[in-house]
Amino acid sequence: LLDSPRFTQQLFNVTLDKSHCISKWGNSLRPEYGEIGYTCWLLPLHISFHCALATIPPHILDDVKDKLHTCSNMVKVHCTNDRPNIYY
Repeated sequence: LLDSPRFTQQLFNVTLDKSHCISKWGNSLRPEYGEIGYTCWLLPLHISFHCALATIPPHILDDVKDKLHTCSNMVKVHCTNDRPNIYY
């Protein structure tokens, strides 16, 4: 599909949910997960690549960024889940 201009012209975004699995499974259980970053190089430049994570330790985030071959224009959006109206 990625070789099809008809497909890629309609694609605007690739999102990976549970992106921590790239690090956790990419070395042993699912080696292909560790190579998913090469997909970015196959996509036309107009297609953005997003990773969704709920919580991730810094060392796993660094590993995911390394495996995805992140560029200098990468943007990290970090939001807290601390809400004053939600408490236990």
